[in-house]
Amino acid sequence: MNVLICDDERRDLQMVRLHVEQFGKDQQIDVSIYTLWNPKSSAEIMAMAEKHEMDVAFLDIDMEKLNGINLARKLRQENPGIVIIFLTNFIQYAPEGFEVQAFRYLLKSDMQERLVSYFEDAVREVVREKQIITISVNAELIDIPVSHILYLESNLRVVTMHL
Repeated sequence: MNVLICDDERRDLQMVRLHVEQFGKDQQIDVSIYTLWNPKSSAEIMAMAEKHEMDVAFLDIDMEKLNGINLARKLRQENPGIVIIFLTNFIQYAPEGFEVQAFRYLLKSDMQERLVSYFEDAVREVVREKQIITISVNAELIDIPVSHILYLESNLRVVTMHL
């Protein structure tokens, strides 16, 4: 599982990294963590995200040189399945996060108490989204996320999938 952490406050970035690493060890999950402290442009973040295909992103909303909401838009555009958790000191940004389908908002003042449970929920969401069924249609293999299937219908050995 690839996790991206972007924040302009080194202390917060290190705290998130420490908790994510510990959770990975405790749950025996292979977690690769990519951190960017005070990133100067979204280009460097996007290059890293494309190279490693991030599963979860912890993004500070209000960074010194970047806006976390705009960054989330770009990440979502490149990877629709990424789970985004916003880190913020200000809850008033929450409505904007609906536009980018934020998974959770984590107030920095609550990080110690809620970070691990939010990450645990994010891991469950990533696993749920990655469940796929592979079917063959005219010798072409097609992967379909299980979450996109409404139901399957079988009639005389013919299976119809409703999405």
